[in-house]
Amino acid sequence: MPSTVWEKENIYELEFDISDPSLSYNIYFNLRNSVSYPFQNLYMEFEMENAEGNVINKELKNFELFDPKTGKPYGDGLGDLFDHRFLLLESYQFEKEGTYTIRMEQFMRVDNLPSVVSIGVMVEKASSKE
Repeated sequence: MPSTVWEKENIYELEFDISDPSLSYNIYFNLRNSVSYPFQNLYMEFEMENAEGNVINKELKNFELFDPKTGKPYGDGLGDLFDHRFLLLESYQFEKEGTYTIRMEQFMRVDNLPSVVSIGVMVEKASSKE
């Protein structure tokens, strides 16, 4: 994030490849913020497109970053920075192989969301239950 600010007009886009659509995948949203983040939560809209550009999933998510009673930060921290991993989609089955795109937009009631250091997405194969 430039200057640790997530601006409303900055919609982040990440691409990833799926080579084996017979498997299920977990998709996570990763966030690093500082303790000076001014809210207890983060509203984020994410949208996923297939290789043809068709939207196949769109959701508004609410992620809790701080305990509402104590103000203690959630996540793993070192100093004043905290890392969070939030599940976006669990055991998701893609229809076919190809390159997929995820777009992320902060959906808070402010144009410039301070103290957001970085965001990202992690796609992993879901563990099979045997």
